[in-house]
Amino acid sequence: MGNAIPDLLPKIGKKLKINELVENYLEGIEELIIIPHIYLHLIPFSAIPINEKETLGDRFLIRYAPSCQILEFCANRPELGENLTYGTVENATEDLPCASFDGEQIAQLYQIPEHLRLQGSEQATVKNYRQLMEQIQVLHSSHHAQSRLGRVCKMVK
Repeated sequence: MGNAIPDLLPKIGKKLKINELVENYLEGIEELIIIPHIYLHLIPFSAIPINEKETLGDRFLIRYAPSCQILEFCANRPELGENLTYGTVENATEDLPCASFDGEQIAQLYQIPEHLRLQGSEQATVKNYRQLMEQIQVLHSSHHAQSRLGRVCKMVK
């Protein structure tokens, strides 16, 4: 399954008729907002080939939204301004060795103080998470994610 993505992406592109869409409808367009449904969330649309030399991500700025409602919320929300407060949740399950490094680098880059960093399972509780969310505008969370590529493969075949 590890090498499935490079073989799968051209098939997905054909199934979605990406070449036709780009050639016939997207002339002059610079940005695409993709709102995938169900298992389409698993597809890296920016890596889908348009032709032999170019992918969607090469041609367009690609943004994702989980739903039309979230897209509308983001479009209508007030500006956050320049003075944002950042926070992190790092390695909440204590089994991601690089998550702590990731969190440390982000904390240094954005000068995040220790009291706005939840590190490890003792600090990353639901209660602490909610309290943190009341103090910040931007959150970086290093955690587990799971993808079920097998289901996407079955859909494309």
